[in-house]
This record gives sequence, structure tokens and C-alpha cells, in this order.
Amino acid sequence: MMKRFHGKVAFVTGGTTGIGLGIARAFVTEGARVVIVGRNPAKGEAALAELRAMDGDVRYISADVADAADLERAVAETVKTYGRLDCAINNAVNSQYNQDHLPTHEGSIEAYDGYMAVLVRAVWVGMKYQLQQMMKQGSGTIVNTASVDALR
Repeated sequence: MMKRFHGKVAFVTGGTTGIGLGIARAFVTEGARVVIVGRNPAKGEAALAELRAMDGDVRYISADVADAADLERAVAETVKTYGRLDCAINNAVNSQYNQDHLPTHEGSIEAYDGYMAVLVRAVWVGMKYQLQQMMKQGSGTIVNTASVDALR
């Protein structure tokens, strides 16, 4: 029986841990070739080992999604490696600022900028480059997720 994502290429930001890694596992289980994107190479290597043990065709790209050039490069590397991009999951969160759960009047501008860079701007930038490829190939699906951080 053919798996649902056989031959498809999935791109998952925040794919080295948590929900993103769970999404990557599901794609591997369903036959997709998966690119996981994250800022921490050690976590990326650990995720790769786990996903490859599931017989996944998986790549890790070290990139900071808050950096538009890094995100553009990650999408371009995915397409260079696999020739296409079928599914994009924009799932990264900015754990660097997760410690700053202060009320607005006590919070720092830096923390706000950190949240916005990843939770909002990176999603828009990711879609910009993902859509360019998907429009060239005439198909593709993008899913944008947000954790409880989106409510803060």
C-alpha cells in the first residue's frame, strides 16, 4: 500500500523538537522526504538520527527563521536537494524569549521583537519563498502553526 506522502517533499521549521519533530515523524511515517529547519545543530543531529532510524529520507538545515536570508537559503537548499517543495509547515517558536512572560507594561522591547520576528515575520517570509516555488511547480500546501506563544 502506497503511503499518503510518498514522493512528496515536506519542509518543517522548528522541526528539531516538540511539535515540529512530531510533524516530521508523521511525514516520515507517511513516506515524505523531510527537511527539518532549526537553529541548534546538536538538536538537529539528534532529530536526524531519530528520523533516519525510522527509514526517513531526511535533511537538517541550520537556519534562523528570524533571518530572511537564512530562510530563503533553507527553501532554496530544499529545492536544490529534492527538486520541489510540496508541503511547508511554518512551526518555529522563539524559545530564547519564552522566559519573558511579563505583563506588557513590564516586558522588554527586545522580547517583543524576538516574538514578532519568529511568530509573525518569519511565517510571512517563509510563505514568500515557499509560495514562489509552489507556484512554479503548480501545487503545494502551507500550514502555519502557533503555540500558546501566539496568545501572549
